[in-house]
Amino acid sequence: MSDGAKTGDEPEEMRIEVQEPVFIKANTGMICGGVNPTQHPATPEIQQKIDQYRDDVEKLHGKLEEYTAISYQDQLVNGMNYYVKVRVASSPKKHLEVSYGEPFKRDGIQGPGSFHGAIAL
Repeated sequence: MSDGAKTGDEPEEMRIEVQEPVFIKANTGMICGGVNPTQHPATPEIQQKIDQYRDDVEKLHGKLEEYTAISYQDQLVNGMNYYVKVRVASSPKKHLEVSYGEPFKRDGIQGPGSFHGAIAL
């Protein structure tokens, strides 16, 4: 039919309205895939974790007179990455960011973590 009348055999018209994207933020402050913007105070557990990578850090930056975790950020990926601010000398301006990752736990068993690197801040 050329006059535009429907006979009942034509598919119904579908309209899609495009709207501005809507972003929902959870109260956790965690962004899946992104680094959590919150700087957490270092805990004894974080210190213990970075202690296992001290030899790796000293291979990159030489012998360190101090190696104290100050704060950290985390990143949820296929596991968890940690970015730890570490004081490496008496001067407050001498800091490193030590990064490492840990796989997700499966059946209560977690594989070993892996050292990613250490950069001067």
